[in-house]
Amino acid sequence: MTLREMSRLSVNSTASSAPSYRELQAARRAGPPTSGTAHTGSRSGRRAKGERKTVRLSAVLRQAPSSVEPNKISVVEKFVTDVDELPDRFRDVEVLFLSHNSISTFTGFGQFRQLRVLSLACNCIESFTEIEALATASFISSLQVLNLEGNPVTIWPFYRLHTIHRLP
Repeated sequence: MTLREMSRLSVNSTASSAPSYRELQAARRAGPPTSGTAHTGSRSGRRAKGERKTVRLSAVLRQAPSSVEPNKISVVEKFVTDVDELPDRFRDVEVLFLSHNSISTFTGFGQFRQLRVLSLACNCIESFTEIEALATASFISSLQVLNLEGNPVTIWPFYRLHTIHRLP
């Protein structure tokens, strides 16, 4: 049986009346529930259907300075969508917890120089192409733990082996 056939089996065998994994991820990408209006700069004051709010890591760190400890950043369940450029004092962290957010790309992670632990559990990483982008990051030689559990990419059979193969 090929890898493609196995993935179809595992995806097709999970049908039930409960919300699907993709439906749950779509709800997470939509961001926190709102009362129907959101200020996006448009005249109507309403966000277009399907448009998600961008939440940058730097903004969350400014609002919640308690998320930062020496050599550790922990921003969990804050609806972060983008890892933007951070001040230099954050670039030498060794532990980065960004679980239960809405991150879909590894763009911005290259700024970290000494990561040993990177936890991105329950985010929106969908492809191995994104994981390949980590191979050129400056911290890859010091990285000891990469947690991707709960991301769409993990539904692939043997995703751990595929991940290890793509990283040095």
